Amino acid sequence: MEILNCDLQFEKAEIVVYNVLGKNVYQSTITKNQLVIDISDQPNGIYFVRIAVGNIFHTRKFIKQ
Repeated sequence: MEILNCDLQFEKAEIVVYNVLGKNVYQSTITKNQLVIDISDQPNGIYFVRIAVGNIFHTRKFIKQ
């Protein structure tokens, strides 16, 4: 199993993972401080995880190999 771990300091956040083509491959609203995303069903490549807390957005790139 391949997973992406997110350790968050927020009570509620919207998480979206996009592939390099901009396709949404995962989306969830979380209400706890840690999130584990299983990406084993996605092909290797470049992905972006976007975390939204209210009107504040953070986007990070990661590479699945």
